[in-house]
Amino acid sequence: MGMFLVQFKLSNKGEWYEDERVFVNLESLDLEEVFHILEEDMSIPFQIEDFVRENYGELVFDSWRPVMIQQWVLDEQGLVERDIEPKVVWSEDEGGVKLH
Repeated sequence: MGMFLVQFKLSNKGEWYEDERVFVNLESLDLEEVFHILEEDMSIPFQIEDFVRENYGELVFDSWRPVMIQQWVLDEQGLVERDIEPKVVWSEDEGGVKLH
């Protein structure tokens, strides 16, 4: 099992916020499963809403999209190594996507 950090960009009425980002951690076997979870897991919108409320207060948004996915390094017990920056494994690139 792996641990992934997904970064989302927010928008309201078609206007994308440039500075406000949302971060959600997901347990997943691989990157393909991360995308499946993002499409199917009904708790993702609630996690995004909670993050926004805790970090940006009453910021109004009506949509979001993933812009970067990073994979955490896990130790022998399967715990996240917080001292090691997670590796970027997927990101948007000038309107497209880029696998790393």
